[in-house]
Parts: sequence; structure tokens; C-alpha cells
Amino acid sequence: MFSGNFKEEKSQVVTMQDIAFVGLKAVVESIYTAKIIRTVKTLPDILGAAHLMQMTGIVEDCKDWMLGNMQVTNCLTFLKYAEIYDLETVRDAANEFVLYNFIDVSKTSKFLEISQASMCKYIASDNLRTDFEEYEVYKVAKKWLEHNSIKSKKAVFEVMKNIRFALIAPTELSQEIMYDEIIQFKDCQKLVSEAISYHMNIYQQPLYQGNLNQPRGKTGLIIIPNGERSGNGYNTRGNGEAIHFMSFPEETSAAKSDSSLKISAAYGSLSSVQKNNFLFLFGVAPQNYYMNFSKRYSSATDSWIDLKTLPKAPAVGLAIATYGEKIYIMGGMPVNKDTRFYIGGRLMSEEMYAYTIPSNTWSACDPMPMKCSYSQATFLGEILYVSGGFDGKNTVSSVFSYDANAKLWLTKKKMNHPRYDHLIEAVNDKLYVIGGLTNDDTPVSSVEIYDPLADHWTLASHSGLAPPFPESSFVYERKICFVSDSLIAEYNPDQNRIRRLAFMLPSPCHRKSVKCALMVLPKLDEFTEVIR
Repeated sequence: MFSGNFKEEKSQVVTMQDIAFVGLKAVVESIYTAKIIRTVKTLPDILGAAHLMQMTGIVEDCKDWMLGNMQVTNCLTFLKYAEIYDLETVRDAANEFVLYNFIDVSKTSKFLEISQASMCKYIASDNLRTDFEEYEVYKVAKKWLEHNSIKSKKAVFEVMKNIRFALIAPTELSQEIMYDEIIQFKDCQKLVSEAISYHMNIYQQPLYQGNLNQPRGKTGLIIIPNGERSGNGYNTRGNGEAIHFMSFPEETSAAKSDSSLKISAAYGSLSSVQKNNFLFLFGVAPQNYYMNFSKRYSSATDSWIDLKTLPKAPAVGLAIATYGEKIYIMGGMPVNKDTRFYIGGRLMSEEMYAYTIPSNTWSACDPMPMKCSYSQATFLGEILYVSGGFDGKNTVSSVFSYDANAKLWLTKKKMNHPRYDHLIEAVNDKLYVIGGLTNDDTPVSSVEIYDPLADHWTLASHSGLAPPFPESSFVYERKICFVSDSLIAEYNPDQNRIRRLAFMLPSPCHRKSVKCALMVLPKLDEFTEVIR
């Protein structure tokens, strides 16, 4: 400007447009003093001047200052500056701050001025902090609509469709929200009616598709102990064991126990499957001469309900898998009522039962071709596969498939290694079998891959950690994660590699048989204690 043949080169006075004196003064002084003093009040002038004069160091300094001084009262102001000057890290931090402190931020005057797009983005987010009731989110949305005099059917619905109405108590839905003036549009009334119906049809809840009932919060693991691994079959007794929760996949893992959600189950008797954010648990209670129990956990309500009991003799080592609206349970080794386990081959079971989720009923299915316990099962597409197990005398490598529509069992190619109490998961249209035990309880370290089109098993020469005593597994981002001997490991099918993750189970679970499931767990936001 002053040396490039511009008119300002010869002027005694230069007028600079779109720049405040306070900002210009602070920037110029910083050149000579290497110091800059800013407050929330002076920040916009300093940031504007630094941006106009291309003083990137000062812009970065302002950015760092905003990140370190973000509060309920200024986060939306900082978000505005971040959008004006394209400060991505500040924008992300401010949005995250709003989500984490949503109710407090919503009480500020700045919040009522946010755009409809921003409002919808916040209340639609799964990351909205969950230490308050969903009804509070509804009241915030209602207040924002009323403040901005938004009354058109389309605009109101665009906001209200992001409320998780099924997470609101039935009494508040039917006695208050249903009669709110702002909700008296057909589409909004439908949202509330669906939520009321959801509460009335308790057994159908896991099959609901959509975000109406999806809890907000972080993804994590629910961990259910099932007795000591070295146990003789007589434990777990008394009042049961506490359920544990831990964050996943964040490597800085928070964990917590909840003694209010205890489960008492005979060692080795637990079978579990997950459907959306509901966990189905079937087992044998050691009290009252070993009785079957069936329960369902909802992470949205953080509670268990009892389901209809499996209509077969109490047993351990059941295989379990789910598809559609049914859960299939098969095989097993009956439990003696004098507290000892049967081990005779003649007592293994070939029975299979199907639990129909929406009707809370059981029905007998075609029995398996072989009597066995501690087999493992999963679905690949619509076909059920059952692998391995213990027939009462030997560990087997047998594999069977079942077509529920045709009611047909087929014998498939055997695995290369006999194994029982192993893991089986379906990934990339193939089956993967990991770990397990042999006749003398020696761990099987191999991984086998099954191609259903070729009916062929391949031994995978995997690298990395051998999987000792894999207890329970789940698929995350096309990788098979499993709990094994107090740690969590993953098998990557693409790399054919097993590696230990930076997680340890909570210390009360060490050396115990456990079942786990990956779910959205709102209560993870409550965790301040890390259990090791």
C-alpha cells in the first residue's frame, strides 16, 4: 500500500475502511511489544483487524484464547466469529460445547437468535448431553419456536421431528405435550401418537426403525460377568454381580459399575444378543434349584424387564443368534437340580427354540442334526450357521446351516480344527471363527474363514496376538472385536491380523467369564471414575 505506486504512498493521511481503531491499535502495539491484550469485548475488533492485515500469528493467538476461555455465556459468540473468519477448530469446539452444555446454553439470549438450521442440528444430534430428560429438549425447542414466532406447519415439523419423543415419559406425552398449541398440526400429532404407541407396545420396541427411540449419548460396552473362569459350575450365587459399563472405541476408557443392575447366573449359562439398543439376556439362575430366566435391557431407560422364560430344561452352553424379529437358541447341556452339571453325552441337547420379539412368545423349531453344547451360531444373510461344540465325549468340528423359511438343516464342510466355546461372526459375506477350546481345554489359537458359496474353510495365518479364552464378540467397523482374558482385542479381516486394543475390562471383571454388547449408553456421560 505504501510502496507499490498506490495513491496512499504519497498521502499524509490514510483512511482504512472496515477496521476498528481498538483492533488496529492492538495489532500495531503487538508488533512492537510482542504482546496483545484481548477481552470478549475487544476480541471482534482485534480479530477483524488481524484478519484484514493478514496477521496470521495474531489470528492464531485469538483462536487459542477463544478455545481456552469458552463459557456458556460466550460460546455462541465465539461460534459466530469462527464462522466469519473460518476458524474450523473454534467452530468445532463451540458446537461441541453447546451440545455438552445444551440446557444451560439454551437459557442465554444468544441461543434464541440461532438459525433454524442450527437449532435442528443441535436437537438432532446423538451427541447431545444426556444428563437431562428428553422432555427438556422439547421445551427448549418449543421456547425457540415461540420466541421466533414460527407457526407454519412445515417449519414447526422440521424442528419437532428431531425430538426423540419415545424417550419422554408417557404421562408427559399424553397429558401435556399432546395438548400443546404448537403441536396441534397433523404431522406433529403423529409424532406424539407414535411415541405413545411405542410405550404401549413394550415388546415391539427393539424392532422400531428410526430415531424416535434412539438414546442420545456415547457408544460403549455393557459388560455382564458370568462367574469365575476357574469356577466349578456352582457359582454365581447370592445377590448376583454388578453390571459394568465402559466407553468404546475411545482409547481413554471410562468405566463404571452399577450395583443396582445385578445379574445372578450360573457359570457359563448366559447367552446374549443385541437388537438395536436393547440387550436380550438368557440364563440360569442358581437360586431356587436352577431356573431359567429371560431379560431385556434398554440403554435408553437403563433398566431390565423380564421376558417369557425359555420353555426347556435349564442348561448351560447354549448357542444363540438373531435375525429379523426372532432370536434362536439351540443345544446346551442340562443343569442338575442338585447344583452339579451333567457331563454325559446322552444328556446333550439338540433342541432349538425361537423367541418372537414382538409377541414375547417361544416356539419349538426343527432340532439340530447333532446333540451338543457350547456350539456357536450366527446368521449370514437369512441363513443360520452353527459351528463346533462338545457332544459329551469329544470336541467337534461339525458345521450345520438352517433355513428358517424352508425349515431345512444342511450339513456343511467341517472346520479344520475341532473347537468349542469359540467365537463366530459374519463379516464381508464370510464367516470367521476365532479361538475356542479342545477336548483337554487347550486354547485353539487359529482363525478360520468360511466361504458359503464354495462351502470351504480356510485357515488364516493371522499375525499378532493369539486369542486366549475369547469370551464374547461384536463387530465394529467391519472388524471383529472380542473380550479375552481381561482385555479387548480385534481381528481385522482385511489385514488378517489380531491386535490388542488399549482397553482393559474393569477390574471386577478380571478372570471372569463375561458377555458384552456394543450399544449407545447415555450413562457414560456420568462417568468420572476409571476402574482398573
